[in-house]
Amino acid sequence: MRKSIANKLVITKSKVSRSWQHYRTEKKKVLSKKRLALEFKKGLIEELRSNTRQKISGQWVEYRERKYSLLHRSPYAGFSYSEKKTTRTAETIQKWYKATNKYDTTKLDKQFSKIYNEPGVKGIFLIFKAKDEQTGLYHYGSNYYTKFHFDRLQQSGKTVYDDLADKLKALRSLQEYTLKSVHMRIIYEKTKMFKRKK
Repeated sequence: MRKSIANKLVITKSKVSRSWQHYRTEKKKVLSKKRLALEFKKGLIEELRSNTRQKISGQWVEYRERKYSLLHRSPYAGFSYSEKKTTRTAETIQKWYKATNKYDTTKLDKQFSKIYNEPGVKGIFLIFKAKDEQTGLYHYGSNYYTKFHFDRLQQSGKTVYDDLADKLKALRSLQEYTLKSVHMRIIYEKTKMFKRKK
């Protein structure tokens, strides 16, 4: 486990280093363009710096999520804890999970059935991140499933994946897309969670 975390850290540092190197290269190109006004150059460089910082931030988030998933095992096959493992409100406890790469979405229904058998489960938020193959843009689709909603889907012969995929395509007008990630937020009633622990 420690070796995996160390390797991921090395890879992340390498990515960060390449990102800054790319920034410096692009900055030199901007500065070398004599026809551009100084203020315009400053604007381009600031935009480059901002985009680079955003990219690097994402690289570190990816590292922290991977580290967290290695240190905290998830009870659900194919899913790992997200970096923000637990959110608490006055009435609920919400646990966040992220599917591993190349997760088999045909197993979602079986996973949902297992979760609904746990005490205190109010419902599950399912979130898809998809890439539009035509535009290259990323889109998110989500839906909240109670046990009643899930049972209705089962009776109709429709899977959870198909249900959310249809909503995603309809809302975002997607024709062809690639599913990039699957996130799951399980919501528990706090009182029943406490009873379960006693």
